[in-house]
Amino acid sequence: MDSRQRFIIEFSPDSAKAVSRYVTRGFFGPRELPQAFARMLLTGEFGFFVGIPILFLLASKFLPMMIFGQWTETISQILTVLAVIWLVAGLIRISRYGTSGGIGCYTLGEDGSQGELVGGLRMRFERRARRIWIAGLLVEPDWRGAGIGTALVLAAFRIAQERAEQGPVILSVFAPSHPASKAIIEKQLDGQQTMSVTALPSESLRRTIERLESALRKSPSLFEWQLSNIEGRQ
Repeated sequence: MDSRQRFIIEFSPDSAKAVSRYVTRGFFGPRELPQAFARMLLTGEFGFFVGIPILFLLASKFLPMMIFGQWTETISQILTVLAVIWLVAGLIRISRYGTSGGIGCYTLGEDGSQGELVGGLRMRFERRARRIWIAGLLVEPDWRGAGIGTALVLAAFRIAQERAEQGPVILSVFAPSHPASKAIIEKQLDGQQTMSVTALPSESLRRTIERLESALRKSPSLFEWQLSNIEGRQ
């Protein structure tokens, strides 16, 4: 009899929203949030969506009267309007990242009963662009080192592969400045923030999935899968 700890990796309509909220609460906890915010300030996305409108607002406030004269107030109003439009456009762009859902990892009892939620991976589905964003990964401290994070990332690839049967899907890591996101990119995606997933896997994609599967086989745990139409055991 296999004595390894057993888990089930589940992605279903019944649990996806709850798992997504669970990951969000842990992903931006008291320790992680300051790190994520500090690194976010240095990203190009922050500069584009937030930095530029802030510059518009500062310019509108401190325009030198001696240079622009009677046009100072008009130019200030124009810059303020531009800042607001830019911020709204940024919010619209973010909203197009799509609906969110979560892949949960639960313990399994000896009788096969599903136990507590001990980890999760949050995704956002951008349908128009056929893109899946990995938007958070969380494993409870007491359960780290069991291969759960690897299994959750592999599950995201399997979901992307299933959807790629209707056309190529882009799998990307959201908020790459966050410590957990950086760990996914560096340790599990071989430094890549974005990967193309197709029905016929590219060499790069095949190597990545094989590396994840190999790491999972060496883990001290046994995983079962319930991912839409994808079921089995690793």
